[in-house]
Amino acid sequence: MVLREINDRSLTKTDKSVIGLAIDLAPAIVFTDDFAVQNVLMKLGIKFNAVRLGRTAQEIKTFTYVCEGCGRVYKEPKQECPICGGKIKKSVMKPSPKGN
Repeated sequence: MVLREINDRSLTKTDKSVIGLAIDLAPAIVFTDDFAVQNVLMKLGIKFNAVRLGRTAQEIKTFTYVCEGCGRVYKEPKQECPICGGKIKKSVMKPSPKGN
């Protein structure tokens, strides 16, 4: 469920296994420099530390996929936009204004 909310399709099978193990071992701290994994761990409330980078993700991010050509937004990644043929890039979804 959390993975669908965040919508980051870059997580590998190994990433998902590490996250699953962290859920099973609730008091554990995960050591990773992978910001995508850190993002999910943060959403789940699981502690983590960086290994080599010395910095960690600071806020939970949710992603969409946007065509560089026409600006069309997709929920899933694509190689190219079926409308204009433009390149699709992963983009951080902007939070909706409060009160709406």
